[in-house]
Amino acid sequence: MEERKNVGKQYYYNSEKVLLEKFLDFKKGIVRNVHTQELEIVELSQLMTSNEESSEEPLFLEGVSDKDWEIAQQRFSIIESIVRADHERKTIPNRTEWIKGIAKENNISMVTIYRWLNDYNVTGMVSSLAPLDKPGGRGKSRLDETLELIINDTIRDVYMTSQKKSQTKVVEEVQLRCRNAGINAPHENTIRNRIARYSQKQKLEKRAGKVLTDRKVGPAPGTFSLAKHPLDVVQIDHTLLDIIVVSDRDREPIGRPCITVGIDVFSRMITGLYISMDPPGSLGTGICLSNSILPKDHLLAKYNLKGDWPVYGVMGSIHMDNAKEFRGNMLKRSCKEYGISINWRPVTKPHWGGYIERLLGTFAKETHALPGATFSDPKYRQNYDSEAKAIMTLVELEEWLYTYIVDKYHQRIHEGIGTAPILRYAEGIFGSAQFEGIGLQTLSLDEEKVKLDFLPYFERTIRRTGVTIDHITYYHDVFKRYLYDSVSFRGDSFVKTKTPTKFVFKRDPRDISKIYFFDPTEKKYVSVFLEDRSRPGISIWEHREALRYIRKTNPKAEINKDLIFDAIERMKEIETRAQKNKREAKRENRARKVEEFTPATASEQTYSSRPEIDLSAIKPFDIDENI
Repeated sequence: MEERKNVGKQYYYNSEKVLLEKFLDFKKGIVRNVHTQELEIVELSQLMTSNEESSEEPLFLEGVSDKDWEIAQQRFSIIESIVRADHERKTIPNRTEWIKGIAKENNISMVTIYRWLNDYNVTGMVSSLAPLDKPGGRGKSRLDETLELIINDTIRDVYMTSQKKSQTKVVEEVQLRCRNAGINAPHENTIRNRIARYSQKQKLEKRAGKVLTDRKVGPAPGTFSLAKHPLDVVQIDHTLLDIIVVSDRDREPIGRPCITVGIDVFSRMITGLYISMDPPGSLGTGICLSNSILPKDHLLAKYNLKGDWPVYGVMGSIHMDNAKEFRGNMLKRSCKEYGISINWRPVTKPHWGGYIERLLGTFAKETHALPGATFSDPKYRQNYDSEAKAIMTLVELEEWLYTYIVDKYHQRIHEGIGTAPILRYAEGIFGSAQFEGIGLQTLSLDEEKVKLDFLPYFERTIRRTGVTIDHITYYHDVFKRYLYDSVSFRGDSFVKTKTPTKFVFKRDPRDISKIYFFDPTEKKYVSVFLEDRSRPGISIWEHREALRYIRKTNPKAEINKDLIFDAIERMKEIETRAQKNKREAKRENRARKVEEFTPATASEQTYSSRPEIDLSAIKPFDIDENI
């Protein structure tokens, strides 16, 4: 289903054709220029499957109407068995007849099925099957339907066979069939791109045989039978950490944080996580998923981590608990959009979540060594004041967790797989004596779209002053066109409508200095910032802390954005002043101790300051004659 960077595959680098000859690591590889035959080390992220970068704007889920989404799902349900077979690398005897049967059963042509498969494989998203005009997408010329059929059939008849014929032979056969059909043959790159859409595993099964492929790639004894390669199965769950964190402002205890984390069952690599002071919910699950899918280079730089965290890409399926926060419609739709299969853990089979449960247990054990730990067992909490001992803020705990994950957990031997997670992941990607490498995913996803697709949305009306959320006002000129949707003209005055129009917004709780407004006209999200752009970015937890401070210091105050940000600034000043006072007190205390215990110098010891001594009281030494 997904494109992958594989050895021997053709790419474009700086508009030149190159062949990927060897992986050096997760980020670099050696390529050979097809024309000059020169070798060069390049960043894998710079390799393109096409000579032209896509200029299409992402299609957000909110831009697809319920009717179009229903049609897209109907179309996907028709091709889903084919997509799943490709994704799971299943060998389908007489594939053409199988697809012909699906087409006949649904009263559509085989060409239509191939077109839908092509639309889906290009983006990997169900929304690409919706019958709507996408910016820069729909309306462009397509290959002739007959030509599309010839290409796909030729690939299966010539390339996907045990004869192991080259891609050049496929190109030649397509050209021959096109000549016999009296139509113009496509460019050879078009044919090679079609071949590239087949997964490495599927190619192996067709060209090397399923038995040999299963022996090379199939799960070894002791591994999870459902996870055949990296990102095949990801388990997700959340828990309260056994530690008390403190406020960023006054270092006072604020409670136990909740963590949502994902683990790749094949390698035991952690795919992503989200930590907050909020209870478990769809928000944490969505952010954890988007964090799992996207690259993590920014986290490595932010926390100055020494190791690598190469896990990224769309997973095949996710296994989750039966809790209600995992069953939200938004989460289902987002996973459906990216072709992620959701599997909920059977109520009577808790062992299905064994990998993530053990990981959470490992996290608990590690945090028990930190100041402020609450421990899982009550006997260990005796005579230990967790709140008094707590010293870490949420941000500091997050940094500690990322450091532990990348530079310790991923690097040490995991008992379940007998090797380090980072090494098992590399085996699954690059190959080894035990596993056939599946290559790296070509991540062509729009980062902002991924983040927003997995964030839950809320609805608000637009007013002349903008949009107010949690006492904070946001404004953007794009609001102007929608101000009239909430009023009507009656008699000689404007009045509000009984049912004012509500619009879709999203927000990342880690930075509420901006929100995302879905423009229903342009069918895309617009970043909307604070009305006062000079205000600093804050998290939702800082915001709540400021509200508590206001209510505590001035219960009758009318809460507004200025009051909130002024409170945050005053709290920062209090913190800075407290830290300064603490430092000064320590210096004064040290100075006092030095003055009390350090003898004065000879010049300071004047005779006038010394007590009078009675010399007559001094006796000569008595000598003991018995000595």
